[in-house]
Amino acid sequence: MKIASFLKKLGAKKILIVVCLLLLASFLCIYTLKGRNGDSKTPQTISNPPQKSVTAVEKNGQLKVAGGKLCNEKGTAIQLKGMSSHGLQWFS
Repeated sequence: MKIASFLKKLGAKKILIVVCLLLLASFLCIYTLKGRNGDSKTPQTISNPPQKSVTAVEKNGQLKVAGGKLCNEKGTAIQLKGMSSHGLQWFS
């Protein structure tokens, strides 16, 4: 009966706040124990270090036009990809 009288003294709003805080604390404990990706292995280990990315210049070298096509320095036809800046001067 001590618990019932204690809860009665607290009031409904305070009980709701305490329950919400307990749920939040339990969620945070579970989240940190599981790890971010959901498996139980914490911390994550990386077996192979990331490979150095090759830049476009290292991969293709000097570009040239051969036979109406854009080619790299080995003569292989390539295609440029990315945003075009054509006409952007009209929007400044």
